[in-house]
Amino acid sequence: MNPQEEEHYVDNRQQAFTLPTPGNKIFSLATKTEYTIGERYAHGAFGQVFECVDEWENPLVAEVLNPIGLPHEMEAKAFSETLVMVAARSPNVVNIRDAIVFQGA
Repeated sequence: MNPQEEEHYVDNRQQAFTLPTPGNKIFSLATKTEYTIGERYAHGAFGQVFECVDEWENPLVAEVLNPIGLPHEMEAKAFSETLVMVAARSPNVVNIRDAIVFQGA
């Protein structure tokens, strides 16, 4: 992936989405927790994974889903995936602590 592709994605309606950058602070209204985004850790077909920490400096990761399709379709898919992952309790599955809409994605 070239540097421009790493920072910007375009959905089917040609609206640009900018990935978070290190130092961005994201606040969750649901859990009243602030997360600070770190460096990009990995990427794949479904999304980008970033290092992050919560306000207590706990090391975490944040997955930012690639915006594919219409916004309401993407939100429904992300919500469905989140419910499955929250329900899955296994040492082989990452536990989800929070889910946030960040700048429309």
